[in-house]
Amino acid sequence: MTAVIVALAYDEQAKVSRVVRSAIRRARDSGAEARADLFRACSCGRSGGHVEGSFVRSMLHAAGEPVGGLITATDLRSIGEVDLPARIEEQNGVRWVVAPWALEEAPETITEEMGTGHAVCAIDVRGVFAALSYRRVMTGVQHRRARARSTAIAVPVLRGVARRSPGEPLPAPAPIAIRLGDDGTPVEVAAAPSAARLSIATLAQAKLRLRWDATARRPAVVK
Repeated sequence: MTAVIVALAYDEQAKVSRVVRSAIRRARDSGAEARADLFRACSCGRSGGHVEGSFVRSMLHAAGEPVGGLITATDLRSIGEVDLPARIEEQNGVRWVVAPWALEEAPETITEEMGTGHAVCAIDVRGVFAALSYRRVMTGVQHRRARARSTAIAVPVLRGVARRSPGEPLPAPAPIAIRLGDDGTPVEVAAAPSAARLSIATLAQAKLRLRWDATARRPAVVK
């Protein structure tokens, strides 16, 4: 949710309230009023529903110390460095814009707890590119009140290994990228949702790809 707020900050024509309105309606229609409250928190421009008191209490009850979990209130603090500069990777004369952690820091394999990969690619009429990747958690920690589910992945404290600080983000798969043309402008967006760690070879074979036709000023699906 925090990432959505950051992304929309770059587009003066899009409002957070309008984007999350559909999510609020769907949550209310399914009877998940607490989950709708989380989306309302985002629509008000706050840092994210994960810092709301009701969600924090629900999370601690489901995965905190009383039930043998590792989650603490510090882990659910407001996220700071979510807006990071992209990284440009070049191979064989082709340049791709990727997430800064996608190539080395992302996990090498996907575990069942991480769920299934999904991606959304888009190019609007102005030629603005966007790509989103996320994991749909199928099994994990259920928050009954909020009608939501979280992945059961954590980093335990190990002897002789530097401990991660509470609230420190864990690198996640980001199998999405935007290809640049010779003049440095975006020409194509690609995604490989099932991939764990991104590679240039993976991008070259990605089945989900959109290319911008500058002459017709419209995107086209790459077969």
